[in-house]
Amino acid sequence: MIATPVISPTCHVLAQSPSIGQRLDALIAQNIEPTWLIIGITAQVLIAACFISHLIASTRRGWFILPPVIVHTCLLATLVLLAYAGHRGDLVFFTGQFLNILICIRLEFYIHGRHQKAAKEEAHKFPNVAPDSAERHKAADHDHG
Repeated sequence: MIATPVISPTCHVLAQSPSIGQRLDALIAQNIEPTWLIIGITAQVLIAACFISHLIASTRRGWFILPPVIVHTCLLATLVLLAYAGHRGDLVFFTGQFLNILICIRLEFYIHGRHQKAAKEEAHKFPNVAPDSAERHKAADHDHG
């Protein structure tokens, strides 16, 4: 009696999964222009880089932080992906990127408001005295002393 090999469903699925070359051929068959494909992939890489740098910065500081450069870069990359989704005519992808843009814009307003608040607090720490008048007061106190 000859033993037949047992193939699990997982092995069967893996054996049928297309290679990277086959996937690229499928994308080309969908008439996706290589330029737009590169633009879309670049935008995705930018967003991934933002999340990675955010993770590193938060880990180093020991608390959740959101540096403004990450928000600016994510907004730019999301706008590019929105254009890509519009070019492809993918309503679901377009809607998702549009919602991401709204979130990024809200974060931009938050950052701008934080910087304005910090500037106001910093302005109240120092008296409004011109440098030359401070020197005159110092000299007058020294003369009277």
